[in-house]
Amino acid sequence: MLGGPADCISQPMPMPADWTSVEESNPQLPPSVSRLFWEYQAGAVSWQDHRDFIVERVLARGDWDAIRWVRAHAGDAVVRQIVTRTRGRWLSRAQLRFWQLVLDLPDDEVAAWLGARGREIWDRRSA
Repeated sequence: MLGGPADCISQPMPMPADWTSVEESNPQLPPSVSRLFWEYQAGAVSWQDHRDFIVERVLARGDWDAIRWVRAHAGDAVVRQIVTRTRGRWLSRAQLRFWQLVLDLPDDEVAAWLGARGREIWDRRSA
């Protein structure tokens, strides 16, 4: 069982037996991830076809199990590329700063994303 954020940041732990192998090109999403896509029919969201979307949703709304699964299957380099490409637009300010630390994103780059015109509209939205 995970104890909190420090466990998520530290070295990957062995995956539980019911999780799909990293080697699979289209692993089945575990319940901790699939439940985040409640608005889609079961099986409509797949890792092979929707990886970036899954990563975005998990980083923004996932629990520690979902985050660990995504990091194990995508790897931090891919997660970093997705956050950089999208400028973390789907993350709150606090979430973006958290992932900045975890993924070792440059402070000046993240500060520029947060200061970008139009970002304040998303930052003022209610959950």
